[in-house]
Amino acid sequence: MTDHALTPRERRLRRGLVALAMACAVLVLVVIAVLVYWRLYLLGPSGDPFTRGPFVIRLDTTGAALAWSIEGTGKVELTAAGPDGTVTATEGRFTGLRPGTRYLWTASVGGIGRAAGSFRTAPLDLRDGVRFGVIGDYGSGNDHEWAVGRTLAAARPDFVTTAGDNSYLVGAPQVLDRNIFEPLHDVMLNAPLWATEGEHDLIYSGGAAVTSALHLPGPRGRYVVRYGPVQLVLL
Repeated sequence: MTDHALTPRERRLRRGLVALAMACAVLVLVVIAVLVYWRLYLLGPSGDPFTRGPFVIRLDTTGAALAWSIEGTGKVELTAAGPDGTVTATEGRFTGLRPGTRYLWTASVGGIGRAAGSFRTAPLDLRDGVRFGVIGDYGSGNDHEWAVGRTLAAARPDFVTTAGDNSYLVGAPQVLDRNIFEPLHDVMLNAPLWATEGEHDLIYSGGAAVTSALHLPGPRGRYVVRYGPVQLVLL
């Protein structure tokens, strides 16, 4: 068999095929680069990893505690910044804070800030005053409750207490997000909600669902809690 030299037309065709293959390879690399760039920089934010909270549950003169629920097993890191520097929480609790001082807190998951709020530690006395809110028979999750939640958040109370009936028609776990945590979300970012319980809360599991969800200090909404010089007795 004898090899034949390529004709000019065949050489042009081969060069065209090589160029086409190189162009396809470059296009594939461009598409991959665009997808990587889109994934890292252009896509919208991922969904909120928190299914509930974070929300403030305790405040005293030198400490604060927050609680939350999160999807998956992501590690939550809490930091608070105040005039005396930055503090990191351990298992959701800040210690060594300055009395009567406002701190800005941030919750990060996987190194990305996902939630933020503020709180004021309890003062040692009443010279600087204490601002608090009281609500009752509120847990319907309707426009009225959302309006009250916005008004409370704007007032920046140090804490909020309730007179019961935190969830209608019953204080069952399935409706607590709609009736409590969503309408009062902005309030609970910045102030603890210390609730007592009414018949609508107690009719389901003796109020255990509301007690657990709000991390209340005592069962059935019956307990004593202090905010510095202020003592609350809830019945």
